[in-house]
Amino acid sequence: MLVLPYTTIQGAKILAEKLRGLFNDIRFSELEGITASFGITEYCEGDHSESIISRVDDAMYRAKTEGKDRIIVLTGVDRC
Repeated sequence: MLVLPYTTIQGAKILAEKLRGLFNDIRFSELEGITASFGITEYCEGDHSESIISRVDDAMYRAKTEGKDRIIVLTGVDRC
């Protein structure tokens, strides 16, 4: 989990895309490639650590179940 204070949702998505690309470029002889799924959310008024972790976990689970190697963003409109 990365906590990115003072970073917009768009900035977090850009970082996740860069990281996803770096993982995709790693090659091991035994593996075809490495994929990475990311869940992104933002702080909502009244949030506490457990609610944020739960929301980002939901986003990452969706990313994995929708095909892996993707980014799912849950904004306040979606989940707050």
